Amino acid sequence: IYHVASEQTRQGLSHYLLNACLPDHYARRFLRPPAEGASETRGVCTLTSQPVDIGFACSVCLAVFSHARLPSCPVCGTRFTVHVAAGRMGIKKKQKKRTL
Repeated sequence: IYHVASEQTRQGLSHYLLNACLPDHYARRFLRPPAEGASETRGVCTLTSQPVDIGFACSVCLAVFSHARLPSCPVCGTRFTVHVAAGRMGIKKKQKKRTL
C-alpha cells in the first residue's frame, strides 16, 4: 500500500528523522526537538483519503474503507463474502428475570 503524503507531512517527517535518528548522542544535546502538533490518529479511507471514525478493514491487506458495500478489496482484490451490518453488532439484550 502506498499513500502519497502532502508536502507539509514530508517536511515534518524529514525534519523529525534528521533530528532524531542521524545525530549521535553528543550532537542531540544541542539540537531542539521538532515541534509537536495535533496529530491525526483516526484511520484514513483508502478510496477517499478522508479520516474515518468507524471504518471497515480488509482482512488480507488491512486497507481501511469508510463503507462496507464493496464486493472486493480494490487494493488486493480479495472478495468479501460476509457483509456485516454497521451498528450494534453482537450486542444482545439481557433478559429480565421472571419472578413467581
